[in-house]
Amino acid sequence: MSNRLNSLTFGYQWRILSAVGTGETQHTGMPMPARTVLFVLGFMVATLLGRIIIVEPASVGVVAPGPGIALIWLASSPDRRWFVIDAVLLSFATMISLLLSSGTDLQALISMLSVIQVVLTVLLLRRWVPAVWGAGGRRPMDSLGEFGRILAAIAVGTLLYTILRVALGVLVVPDETWSMAFGRFGRSATAMATIGLFGLLLGGWLADHHDRDVPPFNRPSREDLLNAAGVLVTTLAIFVLGFYLNP
Repeated sequence: MSNRLNSLTFGYQWRILSAVGTGETQHTGMPMPARTVLFVLGFMVATLLGRIIIVEPASVGVVAPGPGIALIWLASSPDRRWFVIDAVLLSFATMISLLLSSGTDLQALISMLSVIQVVLTVLLLRRWVPAVWGAGGRRPMDSLGEFGRILAAIAVGTLLYTILRVALGVLVVPDETWSMAFGRFGRSATAMATIGLFGLLLGGWLADHHDRDVPPFNRPSREDLLNAAGVLVTTLAIFVLGFYLNP
């Protein structure tokens, strides 16, 4: 009777853990220190790029790709220990990025809280889409329902952080107002829903192919190369004619 009870208890605990999702993506062939360094550099470059692209004279930030990279970073943590390490490094990388881009000491200090939006989003993903890569599973998103739940997780996590950040900024940072909430929420949510979601899809696609022992990439055909060259030439022409020659 005792053994049967222990078996039922173990099974019940396992089902709860599976439903919530541990978020473990399993270790890859890349050494963890190298992976972490790449994510730190990628995040800082993306954040500095967002800080550079400012619309004058109102000094309005148009894009903020950093949160999108941050979502891929934390979602791809192979276990809980690395999830905590990555979250701490993300917080300090955010602060350093602001200090390198003319942010005040107070703004840089408060910016360390931005890790909250990414952590909340990942935790919600683990609960709402536990089968998807980055949330505990080993496959990419494959239905509109999962797509909606992912967007909902991003919206909720970003909104809660935005309210906290703007409220704190209004209290301690001169010239910050509640009207800034719209921009903060829009930039972060958009980056996560585009860059971040692309990373989740790519990670799940690679993991699924790996588990099925199927090569993830095929040798490009002549038509593929010609299409890629056409896209590249068109993009360069638009950049030169629309931005470089006519800034």
